[in-house]
Amino acid sequence: MSIGIYVMRHGAKETGVDNDLARLTKEGCAQVKRSAANNLVDVQFSALYCSEKFRALQTIACAVSVLPERNNGLGIKAEIGFDYTGAPDLEQYGWMSKEVAMVATSSGQQPTVAMWMETAPAMIAFLRERFTKTLLAVAHYEHVGVVGGRDIRSISAINILIASHSPVAELACMEPENTPMLHEADIMKYTIDVYTREMVITDVKYIPRGF
Repeated sequence: MSIGIYVMRHGAKETGVDNDLARLTKEGCAQVKRSAANNLVDVQFSALYCSEKFRALQTIACAVSVLPERNNGLGIKAEIGFDYTGAPDLEQYGWMSKEVAMVATSSGQQPTVAMWMETAPAMIAFLRERFTKTLLAVAHYEHVGVVGGRDIRSISAINILIASHSPVAELACMEPENTPMLHEADIMKYTIDVYTREMVITDVKYIPRGF
């Protein structure tokens, strides 16, 4: 069995306030709803997660509000492993990300994870390891919880929705050179194989928000 994990970047947030406290703007909520309507309406989710930022919780709530009713009633679990809190060189986060985007744009390129990794290696190494480990831990937990003692053939799919941040959301990718840095409400899908001796990410797909 494989588990599908959809990681959505939060929508546009407030400016001029402490970054940790910034909430989604009205536009940010609309972005999330449009992205969910474009990309997630055919998915039946088994679990919902978010980082510990309030705007990530808002993102999950906005996304689920436009999904079919079968997704209602799922509890939302906050997990620091989907956040960038505690990463080294975090104070440089803002200007480094802008620098990467500016350099890429000036040369006619789309900013990628590989470019970001070169600019902030310590921060990216920390976040990449933590995010990947958390993804696999969540997949294992939900797999054990959903399947339990039941016949695995009776389980059609396990899908998980997570609201997180950029660049955190795209860091577990296998192809940094081809994985773009996410815009608001963009989605990364990770397929995790649960049959191997140790769970591994076997496929990564970038899903643009669609507008």
